[in-house]
Amino acid sequence: MTHVPSIAATLVKSRLRYWQANGLSLAALQAQTSIDLSDLQPLDRVELIEFNHLYSFALSQLKNQSMGLEIGLQTVLGDIGLLGAMVMYVRDGWQTYELLVEYFSLVSDGHDLTLTRTDADVRLLLLKKDNSSLSNHYIDSTLVSIVRLSKLLQGSFSEANYVLNLTHDGHGVASRYQEISNVTVNLNQSRNELVIPAAVLDQKNPNHDVKRLNDVLQEADALLLRSQRVVTLSFVKRKSRDMLLEGDLTQVGLAECLQLNIRKLQRILQQYNTNFRTVKEQIKQEIACELILDNQLNMKDIAHLLGYAEPNAFFKAFKRWTGSTPGEFKANNRTLETSC
Repeated sequence: MTHVPSIAATLVKSRLRYWQANGLSLAALQAQTSIDLSDLQPLDRVELIEFNHLYSFALSQLKNQSMGLEIGLQTVLGDIGLLGAMVMYVRDGWQTYELLVEYFSLVSDGHDLTLTRTDADVRLLLLKKDNSSLSNHYIDSTLVSIVRLSKLLQGSFSEANYVLNLTHDGHGVASRYQEISNVTVNLNQSRNELVIPAAVLDQKNPNHDVKRLNDVLQEADALLLRSQRVVTLSFVKRKSRDMLLEGDLTQVGLAECLQLNIRKLQRILQQYNTNFRTVKEQIKQEIACELILDNQLNMKDIAHLLGYAEPNAFFKAFKRWTGSTPGEFKANNRTLETSC
């Protein structure tokens, strides 16, 4: 069965809001599509080809070549659905963008976001999928909306020097791009990407809430499984954690739990540049840090819980993970978020 690229109805509604505010009637827009625009529900999906028809019509009527930028600057958290709920409770900017990349198909599966990290910044690269068609205006609105939401969530860094690299020439209104977006814009570049300074990414979120974030992630994973049969790395890690705490985490058992064959599980992990062994080690590290700081179990019990027959084997593993022994880690009173 051929996959039909689509976007979230919440994004369509945000565009409708802009188009109607600028003089287009809902009736005129409705005439361009078979979708009932007056009855879009939050979890609905709209085929990308239908969305492109609407976009082309609006552009022909409004004749506004900076429309994509203006739409992006009016984006609110509700327009990106569960992604908006996620970023409310993340740990910091790094986690914001990691989750944005991992769960972007909740908003649009017509293109991919990839993330490249350096010491100075993070680069979000927007790529079209082979069987999808996206206008430059839509790409503009997507990247600028990310800038806007970043500034809303990380207010004290609102003047940080974001850089927007775009492959087109500015549609004949290049000067407007810099003026409207309020970021450094480079046109006629080799790729569409957003460059985010590390200072923004290092900032902690005062609303960070592990439980609420996990609740949203579980809801997002369930939605992806139902609608697209997508398995995310976060979902695999949560299932792995549950199985490890129950005392039986194996690759075969994890695949069965996820209702996948082992080859499919391996391919999914390869997409995230990891493998089962690495995931298992990461989960062990996270649990070990939590239990050591919780101070309810002694080192021997923690070692046993994590599957180590001897405490010395656990000590060596912990040293390899964190660069310190469990005792040193506990004495320094480091937090899970800054050390693990």
